[in-house]
Amino acid sequence: MRPIIATVTLLALIAGSHPVVAATIQAAAEGTVYGITQRDVPPPARSGEIAAAVRFTNGGGVILEDSCRALAGQTEDGVSAALAECFNEFFSKNDNTLEARTSWDSVVVNNSTRPLHYVYQFRIKGIELALRDLGMLTDLTPFAPCAEYGVEIRLDGNLLFESHGLLIGGAGGHVLQETGTDLGGSLFTQGPLFGYQFPIFDGALSLGSLQPGEDFQVTTSLVARMRTRLPLTGAAAAIGDPLDMKGDPGIDSEIVPDDVVGVENSTFGRVKALFRD
Repeated sequence: MRPIIATVTLLALIAGSHPVVAATIQAAAEGTVYGITQRDVPPPARSGEIAAAVRFTNGGGVILEDSCRALAGQTEDGVSAALAECFNEFFSKNDNTLEARTSWDSVVVNNSTRPLHYVYQFRIKGIELALRDLGMLTDLTPFAPCAEYGVEIRLDGNLLFESHGLLIGGAGGHVLQETGTDLGGSLFTQGPLFGYQFPIFDGALSLGSLQPGEDFQVTTSLVARMRTRLPLTGAAAAIGDPLDMKGDPGIDSEIVPDDVVGVENSTFGRVKALFRD
């Protein structure tokens, strides 16, 4: 599935030894449900946040209480969230797919008169993968429902951090496939709904040092996607809540100069104390 992307560019000049940041924020939402395809491309903006959303009805035009939707949100200051969910209430054999994506690209320039070391601080929260099955499907069942999340952080195109999770199966058996950093998901069940909820994860990544006038680019990407095809099944993937970016962000991040303490030899708690209230 190839998302349609909306892009907005923001230039922020930070005085003193702080970086000069040129940030590009992106959001996309698209999907095909009951044979109907929708894509959302938000209009460009120069500040604030952008959001993308698609919502589906059934063939008769009855709203399914937002049971099939993809939502994405990204702010200018590194806060983002993504959600994709669909619960197949009808005896439809359509291949229902939904995807929500966000991206935050930040170009950092050392505009001071001395070399500076930089650190990328981030918090991931609100990740959940869930499936619904009223039968006894397993991960080996053809077209079994699945839900997936992904978080990636890159420095000048090189991968610094990743965490991906894919949940597939049903009430008869399921598999959670994880790559990259294990965020420690815990199994939950609620009636015919089950899945994994992941705790808050705090991280700090060394971005290296820049000489005066040098720059680098940091890209943070989120994706939430799901697929169902069989009747009376459902799947949902969430990284935070795009409708509550302040209260429940999927990722909250910032890039700060670190000329006080070396990140490599410090705990995240000590580094965070330097830059956060």
